[in-house]
Amino acid sequence: MLREDDLKIQTSAFDFHRALVANSGLTEESFKSAQTNAKDTFYDIIASLRPWEGKSSAARKEKESTSLRQSWFEAFGVDPNDPAWQENNRRDIEKWKAERNHNRSDAVESDRGRIDRLRRERDAKIQSRKNNRN
Repeated sequence: MLREDDLKIQTSAFDFHRALVANSGLTEESFKSAQTNAKDTFYDIIASLRPWEGKSSAARKEKESTSLRQSWFEAFGVDPNDPAWQENNRRDIEKWKAERNHNRSDAVESDRGRIDRLRRERDAKIQSRKNNRN
């Protein structure tokens, strides 16, 4: 009886999350959050119906996290939870973002320069037409 009640509650929560995901007025962040919640609730329903097949969303997330950390360590030889590595990585990310922002500002300046050049060419054509009329 308790299992049936849990299943009804989880199914209702899943329907609610599906309705949120279907809402076209959500921001991208809200959509991703609603989508994640819907997936988590779905996995909880599967775990309730078939405990031998699935795990709860919390257990699934923990397994995925452990697997990812292990794969990262095997591939790169460093633990992503190592504070020294995190600090070094944070500095690299900040440096990359600063370079990217600098490159974007250069592109904006070149666009502005192009606009100015096109305006000068347009003004020169207008002046040339005026001179030809006179």
